Formats: sequence, C-alpha cells, structure tokens
Amino acid sequence: SRLHDGHIAQWKDSYPEASLYAAPGVHERHRGIHWAGTIGGPSHSQLPFGQEVLPVVAKGNTFVQEVLLYHKASKTCIVADIVENMTEEWVVESGTSSTCFGRWVLSFIDFCFHELVGRSGPSPDWQLHLTGDVAEIRATVAEVTSWDFDALLLCHGELIEQDAKVALLRTLAELMTMSEKRSPCWVACCARLGKWR
Repeated sequence: SRLHDGHIAQWKDSYPEASLYAAPGVHERHRGIHWAGTIGGPSHSQLPFGQEVLPVVAKGNTFVQEVLLYHKASKTCIVADIVENMTEEWVVESGTSSTCFGRWVLSFIDFCFHELVGRSGPSPDWQLHLTGDVAEIRATVAEVTSWDFDALLLCHGELIEQDAKVALLRTLAELMTMSEKRSPCWVACCARLGKWR
C-alpha cells in the first residue's frame, strides 16, 4: 500500500534481481524505480504468481489502495493496513504501553477509532480516508468471500490465526457502515489531505 513504500529503493538495491509490482498509486510516487507492473493495472494479468497467489485491490479509500494477497497453499491472506489487531497481549509484548507517551497514543487511538485497542478492526488510515462508495468495498467483500483462508498476516498488531476470514469480513462490514455515513464534505477534505501525504 502507499503507506509502506518509504524504503522501496533500498529494498530494490538489496535485491537487484527481484521484480517489483506496485500497488495502485505507488508507481507514481517512485518514478526512478523500474517496476515490472502495477497490480490492478494493465500488466496485472502478467503477474508471476499464477494461481498460487491471488491479489485483489481493496478500494473505497481516497489515500490507500491496498492490495490483499491470498496464498492458496498455506490458506493465508496477507494485508498491510486494512486490518489492525492490537490485542491486549500484543500491546504489552510490543512495549507500547510501557511509557507514558505510548499509553497516551493507545488511548487516543482507542477513543478516536472505534475502540480499536483490544480487538481487530479497520485501521485509522482506512477509517479516515473512506470515499463513501460502499460498492467499492462490497466488491472487495465479494472477492474475499470466495477465498478459503485460516490465517491473516498483517503489518500492525498480532497475527490472526483463528477465525481470520471472519475478522477480515467483519472489518470490511465496519468500513461499509462507516462509508455509508460519510458526508461529501468529509470525503473531499480527506481526499485533499491524502494528496499531501
């Protein structure tokens, strides 16, 4: 996703033989890098995964167009930011709650973003930048529903190894509900904010 592309040039330098495939919007932010293609773009059908790894572009967000990956053999779904899982155990083990500032950040996230601490749910970036287009999120739900996965690998929080599909579908349902309530003014402001990031 556009939130995790900051060190892509260094990664490419470390692995020069690797082929890079961008999430939508990432290619334009790194024009000096050679990309093999964009997932969801014109080269989408030429992805090297075959049917082993199925990608879907999760839309419905003015800033993040995230690619979700389904690895069939391991029955695993891989996401970056659409879901966070900041369980109480993860918060303690990560050391986030061990400082006054860390506790303040957790309280702020919990207050502003639908009691996200202690459960899995939509990330703050997804909550803030919804387009208000429920049909886009519904298209992602249709794709994810056809996948048979038991585990959910994510960037923020504890990995989900039980009821992973339920957790992802619940997150998408929450995003649809939030999206229905978005005013056009809010969507326009968040779209402008997303362009500055």
